[in-house]
Amino acid sequence: MTNGSGQYIPYQLYQNSNYSAVWDTTGGVSAVGGSGGVSKTGSGNSQGTNVYGKIPQGTTISTAPGNYSDAIVITVTY
Repeated sequence: MTNGSGQYIPYQLYQNSNYSAVWDTTGGVSAVGGSGGVSKTGSGNSQGTNVYGKIPQGTTISTAPGNYSDAIVITVTY
């Protein structure tokens, strides 16, 4: 996550609410990509998938207080 001044807070994406399934093993400060996907079976109806984010325990955050945001890009392959 970054603010308007280029400062960032590192975080990791997870597939579940107890943060035990990392979204992808190639995660990092700037990108999460690759093979950590979720499989769904089409039903003809809208389906949702929750994504959970967490700042790892022990992370030193030396950035200024304020609003931080990020965009998560999801690719759907069918």
